[in-house]
Amino acid sequence: MAEPRRRSARIRNQKQAQDSKTANNEPGTNGRKGHAQQPSPTHSRKRAAEGSVQHSRKHRNTAHPPDPVLTDPKAVKPEKTRKGYAIQHWVEEGVWPVALAQPTAMDQVDANRRAREKSTTPTHTPYNSKTTGNKTHGYSDSRCWVHLRACGVFLSTHDDEPLPDDVMLSQRLLDDIFETPRDTAFDDHTFRYTCKRLAMRNETAVMQIIHRLIVPSAEIAAHRRQLTFEHLVESINERWTGSNSLVRPSLQLPNRKGRRYRLPTPQPDYAVGFSESAFTTAQIRKLQPHIGEREDTSHFKGTSDMLFPFLVAEAKASIGSLESADRANAHSSAIAMRGIVELFRLVNREKELHRKILAFSISHDHRFVTIEAHYPVILADKVEYYRYTIDEFGIMPRNGEKRWTAYNFVMGIYNTWVPAHFKLLSSAVDDLPEIDFDTISSPPTPQHQTASATSPADRASSEPEGSASSSSENQPPRKLRGRKEPQGKRKR
Repeated sequence: MAEPRRRSARIRNQKQAQDSKTANNEPGTNGRKGHAQQPSPTHSRKRAAEGSVQHSRKHRNTAHPPDPVLTDPKAVKPEKTRKGYAIQHWVEEGVWPVALAQPTAMDQVDANRRAREKSTTPTHTPYNSKTTGNKTHGYSDSRCWVHLRACGVFLSTHDDEPLPDDVMLSQRLLDDIFETPRDTAFDDHTFRYTCKRLAMRNETAVMQIIHRLIVPSAEIAAHRRQLTFEHLVESINERWTGSNSLVRPSLQLPNRKGRRYRLPTPQPDYAVGFSESAFTTAQIRKLQPHIGEREDTSHFKGTSDMLFPFLVAEAKASIGSLESADRANAHSSAIAMRGIVELFRLVNREKELHRKILAFSISHDHRFVTIEAHYPVILADKVEYYRYTIDEFGIMPRNGEKRWTAYNFVMGIYNTWVPAHFKLLSSAVDDLPEIDFDTISSPPTPQHQTASATSPADRASSEPEGSASSSSENQPPRKLRGRKEPQGKRKR
């Protein structure tokens, strides 16, 4: 019985027979082909018998000498391309050519060229692209400012600017000088290099390298005993899941796909507010009905553990838009101011907040910094939120003369503005009525239930004799409509 042959051996034998037939038909060859003698069928069957799976794997792992057809450019190739020859080599020999095991430099060039021909989109992520998520996509939308205006949030200054005293205080904060950190990227011998390198980096690099030098950490400053008011809490790129949204359901802004546009949940790169430890036990008891539990939302919250936020900051990379950062800051500041306005409305003191600065925001990249103050304009029952530009400058001109301006301004907010602002909030919280939860949980009993609870003897003693009600008690009870009596007690 003949041994089974591998498929490659059958193909090789068929090709040998075809080549022999062609050679015999060619004139002047005398039936012989012009190349080396082909192996006999017996030799092919022997190689096919040895072609088991285990032998094939070992054979593929064996080092083969380079094929001269692939290495010698003058050699005659049976196919026009290296790929075609490789397939033929695999069919005939059962292994892949060693010379094609590792791609050459020209192979990579051809692969890149083919990829560019198939698609014009880049096959890799740009080096300076944003890597902290897609949280600012909603603020880059062209309909964002339309929605903000519909919610009463404006990225401009009202005809009535903030109170003159607040403006003067903000200008004095720009002139404050505090002790700045040492051995940082803002040192004289590294400042130019830092600005040059950040021009090619993404937003994450801006946050890690210079953000803390523009907006100092409130918690770290409090730990170092650098603040006069230490009961502050900060959030870093955290969603304000504890706040209520400004979205109005009546506003219909469909996009190109027919979906309604909604303002994203605020997620500032950095924010500061008050912790619960800043308030007394009596004040927390008065605030509890309005702030709820940790997982509840409230007008008074930013994150779940931040009350009445007052400072937000956004950082952008070189390709980022500071306009989208300004929109995000305006949205977050409006939510922060809305909580303070609602607090003063509960005690009928909202007129005290008219044109008063209640929040600050900072937007920056590696070159420019913008400091804004935010204030409400209260007209009867209508409240609108505006911003006032305190300063806008570059940190690179004149050898970085203003590189520490924003740092000193924020430290001035922590030490000068925050104590006065918290005193104003505390006075409103003290005026809040203390709600008794026991009274709310047990509502008054209705009058008809009280009358039904009175006993028949009490009603009989209170009614005169011979009245209709007393005579009706001696009568048998009236049969209820639709009620069936038990069969055992049915009267016959």
